[in-house]
Amino acid sequence: MYNWHVVGNVTYTNGFFLTTQRIDISNIVSLFGTRTVNETLQAVSTIRGEVNFRDMQVGLDVVFVQEDGSVQHYTGVFTYVLSRFLFSISKNFHTGEFTTVVSSTSLNPKGPRMIYMPANSVTEVLSRRFTPSSISRSVREWATDTFQPLLLEIVQTKLEFPKVCFVNC
Repeated sequence: MYNWHVVGNVTYTNGFFLTTQRIDISNIVSLFGTRTVNETLQAVSTIRGEVNFRDMQVGLDVVFVQEDGSVQHYTGVFTYVLSRFLFSISKNFHTGEFTTVVSSTSLNPKGPRMIYMPANSVTEVLSRRFTPSSISRSVREWATDTFQPLLLEIVQTKLEFPKVCFVNC
């Protein structure tokens, strides 16, 4: 089309959140039960659900190393129509301990092309060869590295979990 030819390696790192158009929570389920720990019956309450980011934009640091060794740096922006994260918050009523688990369940890309800044002939070629799966690991790592500790901090310091009493209240 443009008769541009580039040879080299591209690396996408440091996936970071830019914007989202909407966040909603769906499929909320609350569970109450018991589990045995060290032969002691302990009451546990769990809330599960999904946090959905709609039209979420992700930024990435892009490094392109040409065949001749020259290095070019860019910022890439990619949009996911839907990014869904499963969350679980549990409270052990025997110990008062909270646990949280967050995992990425789906990343639905808006399209196949990334937007690069600054734009030039190299980024035009890169945008045509880009595959969304090459950056999905970075976004999926947000679940355990960022969202899970943040959720734990919120439930420990900002939210009041219901108090439950079983005997002689």
